[in-house]
Order: sequence, then structure tokens, then C-alpha cells
Amino acid sequence: MIEAGMHAREWATVNVALYVAYELVTNGEMRDLLENLTWYIIPVVNMDGYDYSWRKDRTWRKNTVKCRADSLDCRACAGVDLNRNFDVHWNGKSVAGI
Repeated sequence: MIEAGMHAREWATVNVALYVAYELVTNGEMRDLLENLTWYIIPVVNMDGYDYSWRKDRTWRKNTVKCRADSLDCRACAGVDLNRNFDVHWNGKSVAGI
């Protein structure tokens, strides 16, 4: 699995993911990899943030989640850093398999 564009401002990662996809389908030397592996390529994980970083703020890295009307502090929900939003002990297994 190739995931790119998780941080909105990291535009180069999107191009790298697209280039890998292009090479897989056009480069004959990659045919074995293409035919014998299952590929999932997500060129832009954070589509709304990516778009926002192009249109409004080049340094934006989060998504653009909206504040709820009942939120006490809208500054606290001005986007989520998707790369920092994975649960601890996800899937319940340690890295060492212990």
C-alpha cells in the first residue's frame, strides 16, 4: 500500500505515488511486480487539506474539518493532523509481537 498526501503541504509525495503507479503499468520491467502483488495506491489521503494548501495556505498540513456549532473553542478543531491521529496500540499487538 502506498499512501501519499497525508500532510496537505507535502505535494511531492502525491507526484511520487502517481509516478509509481505510472511505472507499474507502463514499464515492462515492473510487470512481475504488477501481476504478482496486490497494489493499493492512494495518491491523496488528505484531499480537502491538499486543496486548501493550494488555494489558501501553502503551509497548511492538516485536514479542514469544520467546528461543531456547540464547540466551546473553535481554535481547537481547526483541522486534524491525520498523521498524528492513529490510536495507540492499534490492532492490539506490539511491534515485537509480544
